[in-house]
Amino acid sequence: MQKIIQLKCSKNIGSVEVKKSSIHNKGLFARDDMQKGAFIIEYSGDKISKEEGSRRESESLNQNGTTYIFELDDICDIDGSSEINIAKYANHSCKPNCKISIRQQVVNGNKIKHIWLQSLSDIKKGEEITYNYGFSSEEKLWKCNCSSSGCVGFMVARDEWKKLKSRLKRSSI
Repeated sequence: MQKIIQLKCSKNIGSVEVKKSSIHNKGLFARDDMQKGAFIIEYSGDKISKEEGSRRESESLNQNGTTYIFELDDICDIDGSSEINIAKYANHSCKPNCKISIRQQVVNGNKIKHIWLQSLSDIKKGEEITYNYGFSSEEKLWKCNCSSSGCVGFMVARDEWKKLKSRLKRSSI
């Protein structure tokens, strides 16, 4: 099993802290102003197989209703439940100020992928760091508490909002 550690290799990495969030419990907040396009923080943890990721996700959801398993690619996931991974506190928003960027690094001839939160816009000191979790509208729907203008009420990928509206019309969720 390979460990992914946080990289400190760029001067445009943002400065963040964990504080109480109005969206959900704890959140990730900017300690300084950040420019659009900044790579803010790496989502780090154990690099695990898809099978192990599914097992850990089910176990975590059954135990405490949360999971920090992040899909890295078609082969591997990242288990971000580690205490040192504060990126896990970035909450979902239907109108996010960040996106997920997969960056590659070559180490000893091997390509290693890293998951980063990257700003979509300028972020002011004290602003909560958010991104769209990108969940499918076809699976279990998780309630969204972002309260942003245009919030669709569930943590669903933006490109699935039309499907979500159709699903909600067909059922009584």
